Amino acid sequence: MTFFSKLHPELAAQFVDAEPTLHSIRDIVSKRPFTHFSKQEIDFTDVIVSESTIDSNSYPLRVIICKPRLPMENAPCIIWYHGGGMVFGTPDDSVGYMLDFVRRFKAIVVIPNYRLAPEFPYPTGLFDSYNTLLWVDRNADQLNISRKKIIVAGGSAGGNLCVAVSLLARDKKGPAIAFQLPLYPMLDYQNNRPSNLELTTPLVWNHSKNKEAWEMYLHRADKVDSYASPSYAQNYESLPPTYTFVGTLDLFRDEVMDFVQRLTIAQVPVEFHLYNGCTHGFDLDNTTIGRQAKEQLLAVTKQYIERYC
Repeated sequence: MTFFSKLHPELAAQFVDAEPTLHSIRDIVSKRPFTHFSKQEIDFTDVIVSESTIDSNSYPLRVIICKPRLPMENAPCIIWYHGGGMVFGTPDDSVGYMLDFVRRFKAIVVIPNYRLAPEFPYPTGLFDSYNTLLWVDRNADQLNISRKKIIVAGGSAGGNLCVAVSLLARDKKGPAIAFQLPLYPMLDYQNNRPSNLELTTPLVWNHSKNKEAWEMYLHRADKVDSYASPSYAQNYESLPPTYTFVGTLDLFRDEVMDFVQRLTIAQVPVEFHLYNGCTHGFDLDNTTIGRQAKEQLLAVTKQYIERYC
């Protein structure tokens, strides 16, 4: 069967006459930075979006903060790590996606502009991501959040950082994370599982693009440890409760399913959804199946806040 014959019917329509949007990772990196979001395109009547700067190892790290116009005491806080293969993307790209979390849960959302490879390879992005967690924990009172309701989340490369931060927080004994939402995370630098190898079409995030991105992220690393590539953590014991999902036509399918299995073995509460015929990042598109995945994510988030916060 071909890639197109396996596609969810609704997604297949999007690929008719489509042109590759990412011919080469090196090409896309050369065209950074991307344009920031336009406030005119998003309804901000009930949400306040602002920027701040936090210290990350003496570097002024920009973060976007989204909060309800009518806040509540001891609100949950979601730290969201944006996607982009560790080499592109901005926190601005994620504002629209995260507004549902602000509105549904009166949550404070913090999105760091972690530094990108190849200019800033591993471990810089991880340090920026973990330092954001430290900043949120230290400033919980000023942010009007509960330290018992800090959640880490992210998609793709942001899913990697979400899991890596959870591993680091576990090993450093804090700060506490209530639960994690790593969506279709980028976990295995070896890029040689069946789902990695079978995705070759240039219309999606595929094997060659993934290879380039990992090479840029790791090019100064003396060795690849579990904080860089969380698939190689010795164990997942004591990680936060987890929810994740992935499509069957996502090259990260096999590493995500292995991640879920190992969490289960480690007795970490985990829920997982596999979406048939869906590609990498399909939930970002305005399709019925994409909206279903987003609604399921929001429903699980509600359950997890009630259960673990």
